[in-house]
Amino acid sequence: MKIGDCVRQGDVLLMRAPKKAATGFTNKAMHEQGRVVLAIGESSLHAHVMRDPGVCLLSREGISDRVLTVLELCDLETEGGESAPGIPRHGAIPVSPGTYIVRTQREWTGKEARNASD
Repeated sequence: MKIGDCVRQGDVLLMRAPKKAATGFTNKAMHEQGRVVLAIGESSLHAHVMRDPGVCLLSREGISDRVLTVLELCDLETEGGESAPGIPRHGAIPVSPGTYIVRTQREWTGKEARNASD
């Protein structure tokens, strides 16, 4: 995977970035129950999560983008909000080690751009 390559799951977009992209990002998201939550889907309250101690999510006051560092190959998964009993809303996606910019996907409504609803 090269700089600029992307991984997408629902409304979560991970864009591969150089390590220096984390410069200035100091607020570290805490692991909750062994996971880092990247986003919560509004329609079914499912969570986009990564379960690995080598995952670190950083943010910065006033900036909507966040930076994700991944030390070892791990999966981006969903939790809750099944599309049917026992069937996850999105399949797990492997994420290679590296640094990523985390964004919420945007969509055009015909009148305006808004955060994608998932």
